[in-house]
Amino acid sequence: MDQKFWLGKRILVTGGTGLLGSCLVGQLVGSGAEVTILSFDRQGKSKVFTDGLEDKINIVYGDVSDYKLVSSLLGFYKVNFIFHLAARAVVVDGQQSPLDVFETNIRGTWNLLEAARSNKSSLESIVVASSEKSYGSQNVQFYDENLPLLGRYPYDVSKSCADLIGLSFFSTYSLPVAIARFSNIFGPGDQNFSRLVPGTIQSLLKNEAPVIKSDGKSIKSLLYVKDAVEGLLLLAENKQSSSGQAFNFAAKETFSVKQIVEKIISTFGSNLEPVVKAETISEHYTPLLSSRKAESSLNWSPKYNLIDGLEEAIPWYREHFGETASFLPGSSDYPIHPIKTTTIEGKPLSVSDLPVVLFCGGSGARLREETHNKPKPMVDVGGKPLLWHVIKIYRHYGFRKFILTLGHKGEYVKEYFSKDSSLSDCDINMVDTGESTPTGGRLLKCAQYIDTDLFMCNYGDGVSDLNVLDVLESHRRQSGLVGTITGVRVPHKWGIISFSQDGKLKSYSKGHLMNEPINAGFMVFSRQFLEYLDLNMMVEDPFNRLGSEGKLAVHFHNGYFFAVDTYRDLEELNQTWENKPPWKVWLD
Repeated sequence: MDQKFWLGKRILVTGGTGLLGSCLVGQLVGSGAEVTILSFDRQGKSKVFTDGLEDKINIVYGDVSDYKLVSSLLGFYKVNFIFHLAARAVVVDGQQSPLDVFETNIRGTWNLLEAARSNKSSLESIVVASSEKSYGSQNVQFYDENLPLLGRYPYDVSKSCADLIGLSFFSTYSLPVAIARFSNIFGPGDQNFSRLVPGTIQSLLKNEAPVIKSDGKSIKSLLYVKDAVEGLLLLAENKQSSSGQAFNFAAKETFSVKQIVEKIISTFGSNLEPVVKAETISEHYTPLLSSRKAESSLNWSPKYNLIDGLEEAIPWYREHFGETASFLPGSSDYPIHPIKTTTIEGKPLSVSDLPVVLFCGGSGARLREETHNKPKPMVDVGGKPLLWHVIKIYRHYGFRKFILTLGHKGEYVKEYFSKDSSLSDCDINMVDTGESTPTGGRLLKCAQYIDTDLFMCNYGDGVSDLNVLDVLESHRRQSGLVGTITGVRVPHKWGIISFSQDGKLKSYSKGHLMNEPINAGFMVFSRQFLEYLDLNMMVEDPFNRLGSEGKLAVHFHNGYFFAVDTYRDLEELNQTWENKPPWKVWLD
């Protein structure tokens, strides 16, 4: 790697939080490059986050198969180099869900390349990461780059197609595309525990004997992730000679599956023995790549053998998962789902960019026992303000920008959230909107802080097990909408009586659901909604007009919702908190 070459270069890495992507990002950041990553979700234990790279790069959460997002991203950042690593990379995924694999691996590739063709004024090189699987099954000992691409199974076909698409963009449009075909990659940061290396380490950390479902005789070549990254960088640095070509990158060593497991056990320092069940058929073929072309043309060769790589990888798994870890991929945060076309001045947005306006200026007249010295949303639930619970719901789904509309006892809100360290990764703006301003007026007074086409809105006094991303997606699926509100059916708070014609009671019951849904307060609006308001309006005052214009939709939630209006409500919510509260979707 030529570190001087990368200084100040503007780089896009798709799939930047994955095993290969996070290692590549670390190398580029260390060389002074300006790195942007496109990632479908947030993997909390990705090396991007465990190595503290998050604040040194631009992160856009989105789907590479979304052309508008990718195109606007390339246009905004004026990218010099693209490393296209985003893919569904598990073979079994292709067999179980071929459409998902084709969508990401094939459509995602042509979307990226077409977007690059339309934004190529600053572009120097595109490196597309591929796999040994693109060759399919052929009756040769070693696969070199002169062989045809004969993928037959869904994942293999997706890689064959992606490679051919990349080369076609070079041949047809002179787009500087190079293909990197790798053997199996391993290393720290791989959170897919269905794979051989991380899966074996998982078992050892749990003090369980690793299980080999096959006969263990299949031969594999395992390439350490840093050697793979070196191959990617060399292709980009040698863009003049590498464009329009494919290069194989593989380790020099080969081992049987059983031998690999035994070496992991030995390096880990365990006395456990692998259990060979021989109950499944091995993969359809065992490709062995020849790296001679990369060795001669790029002066590339692997620097790590299997043991070297394991000695770096195993301590990382010990540190970040530990002996008693649950081994669920990701962090306590819910994956941050993409917002496909929302922008600020042309910059693509993720959910974390969308503001959430929370009303917290009301006096709560029916809760005077608690609200004489604090606003209604600050009443205590389980030792925390009700508003804190609402923020945690949104935060769990990836939202990080919050606007609090202060009114009654606003200083109480300011004092609390200025000291609460549990929301330190959130951007919380507190806006004084007046003691008795209606909610619509409060929203208008926050308009300067709403800098996106869409924003979320909530009354701040109710909790739910609703996935708020579903409301957002429901809104986005319909064109021409100004807003979407969430409808829920709630139990009657009063007893329901049934009586005969002569006035005698037939039945009395409590807890029946109301026939008509109510507005749960989990809302999404476009900025156009502000044009329907004035300072003397409640936020719901324009709803009938919007409904008559066909611009307001309802997302129905058939799950838990509870709002606090009275002291009895507050008591009930606190009781629920003590026994598996349905709205506590966050894990920390």
